[in-house]
Amino acid sequence: LHPFPTRRSSDLQFVPPRPLKAVTPSLPLFGRSLPAGIKEVQVEVDIDESGHVTDARLLNPDQNLGKLATTLIAAAKKWTFQPAKMDGRNVPSKHTILFRFGKPD
Repeated sequence: LHPFPTRRSSDLQFVPPRPLKAVTPSLPLFGRSLPAGIKEVQVEVDIDESGHVTDARLLNPDQNLGKLATTLIAAAKKWTFQPAKMDGRNVPSKHTILFRFGKPD
């Protein structure tokens, strides 16, 4: 018997982060020299309780992107988010940003 009600982790309400400011990478330096076959790149960001990006990394580091990787990570670090929430409280989280290149299908 518990004198106080307990909560199961399944009772917790998680609300994922939501982008507020998205920064598009500046790509004119790359022009036609984008790596062959690269149509999209995923960058995962760590977001703090205030919605700021604290770190960013490529999810597919095996893609040989050279300076493009640095440009995409720099752009991702400038994004801001409405923070994720757990039971109404801001919490750190992760989010995946998908950068797409070329003409839409």
